[in-house]
Amino acid sequence: MFARLFAIAFLLLALVGTASAQILGRPFIARPVIMRPVPVGPGFGPRIYG
Repeated sequence: MFARLFAIAFLLLALVGTASAQILGRPFIARPVIMRPVPVGPGFGPRIYG
């Protein structure tokens, strides 16, 4: 039961993070940044988890 709640919470956090990143104009999770770390946003560097 806890595993299911944790999975749902993780998915919600990922969706909220992606939406907020798109609103801010700095997509952290929306783009495949984990596959190829590219400079994103003002702070250049491999931004993987925002």
